[in-house]
Amino acid sequence: MQELEQCALIINDWMNENKLKMNASKTKSIMFGSRQEFAKFITTSINVENDNFEKQKYICYFGAFHDESLQRIYKT
Repeated sequence: MQELEQCALIINDWMNENKLKMNASKTKSIMFGSRQEFAKFITTSINVENDNFEKQKYICYFGAFHDESLQRIYKT
């Protein structure tokens, strides 16, 4: 988990250096993988500079919803 948060912090630092801001109210986290991989990794959020990004079961990416196993759920 610390490695994941460290990567997110590096991205946030890069964004700050380039005058960009990570919008905590719109940023979410999702883990992709198999059931076996999920059993090893237990977390509900990622913390970056006191902002918690809640783990989601699915995301909308370019109008298509995908779940944690990268299955397409439906398109809007």
